[in-house]
Amino acid sequence: MIIFDHARDLIKRGLAYVDNTDVKTMRLQRRDRIESACRTFTPEQNLELFDKLLKGEADEYCLRAKIDMNSNNGCMRDPVLGRTNRTPHQRTGKKYTFYPTYDFACPIVDHLEGITHAMRTN
Repeated sequence: MIIFDHARDLIKRGLAYVDNTDVKTMRLQRRDRIESACRTFTPEQNLELFDKLLKGEADEYCLRAKIDMNSNNGCMRDPVLGRTNRTPHQRTGKKYTFYPTYDFACPIVDHLEGITHAMRTN
């Protein structure tokens, strides 16, 4: 799948990592600008964990972008790019257990579809 290939590319380039920090701790770390312990995993370790994540063998992990934990903009502090969801999908059933976030998937899909100006709103 193309989105998973982009995720792998980011991991190989050291721009994303797989993280098992619980939601509450992650929220506090992002607020306090503290890096996750998983941020230092090598690309090889992250790729291995990512493959397990895609197979449904590592539910406790999510994929995060490695941006800047010291940014004044909280959205830039290593946002989540995708997470596990075991709930069967209405069309694909249990085929996928890992789902990319809107902010990660939309730019990729827009590029593939030739969208140059996306008009989105809340």
